[in-house]
Amino acid sequence: MTSYWVRGDDGEEYGPCSREELREWIGENRLGLDSMVRADGPGAEWEPLQTIPELVVLIAEDEVKRQRPDIVGGQPLAGYGRRALATLIDLLLIYIIATLILIPIIWLTQIDLNQFMTEFMEWARGERSDPPASLFAVQLTVQIVYILVVLGYMGFFVGRDGQTPGMLAFRLRVVDGEGLTVSTGRSLLRASCFYLSVYFYGLGFVVAFFTARRQTLHDLAAGTFVIQLPKRE
Repeated sequence: MTSYWVRGDDGEEYGPCSREELREWIGENRLGLDSMVRADGPGAEWEPLQTIPELVVLIAEDEVKRQRPDIVGGQPLAGYGRRALATLIDLLLIYIIATLILIPIIWLTQIDLNQFMTEFMEWARGERSDPPASLFAVQLTVQIVYILVVLGYMGFFVGRDGQTPGMLAFRLRVVDGEGLTVSTGRSLLRASCFYLSVYFYGLGFVVAFFTARRQTLHDLAAGTFVIQLPKRE
């Protein structure tokens, strides 16, 4: 892919810059149709950006984005209702997977669940002063398992094609700012913050109501968006 050099308003030359870097500069109003650019290569001449079709497209995309903030990668952002239902499905599946993992762990550690629950309820009702001896171990085990399941579930599905099972059911997809599937690293970052969004009483999801592009806390952290895919023919 062609890289370009840019001549700034200060007369200095900057580059070589990829199309993604130029896209960012256009979004920051550092480049316009009259900006002087040249391809990175021997013999390339300086010319106005407006004479290079592939760069004019970047200007057009930025203009559309400014006029339609609810569009990412040519697709509309997902609505709150569909996102909520998809998230509920994913949380249910995560709960089921984590429970199936916890059952053999508890069995192997030989924790008597009946005794534990009896002691826990007595402690919760104030009938005994001390919590169950195994309370900390159980809490720690549950938290570790749920964290690992969330990271594996969300990280795998979002990193693979941007769709968890819940999102697939409602034709939703997680994408980056250009409408592309996110990298594995970014999907794991989003998964980590997804856990925090859930852990802190769902406040991370409420953030979506106060952001211009319906981004939750985990979307903001990973620079992702959730789009609505068109209906299948």
